[in-house]
Amino acid sequence: MAKEYKIISQEDDSTFQRLEKDKLEERLNELAGEGWELHTVTCGQVPGGTRHNEYVLFLERERSTG
Repeated sequence: MAKEYKIISQEDDSTFQRLEKDKLEERLNELAGEGWELHTVTCGQVPGGTRHNEYVLFLERERSTG
C-alpha cells in the first residue's frame, strides 16, 4: 500500500516554535487522530536570526484510496 508523508518544521507550525512539551504532545496526538505517525525527527542549523537550530518532523500514513 502506498504511503504519504508530511513534513513539519518549527517555522511552518507555531505549535512547534516554542517546543512546549504539553502543546507539542497535543498537536502530535491531533495528527495521530488523522492517521499520521511520527517517522523521523531531525535538527538542523538555521543561519542568522535568533534561533540557531530548527527541528523538522517527518510523519507518514497510508495513502487513502477514496
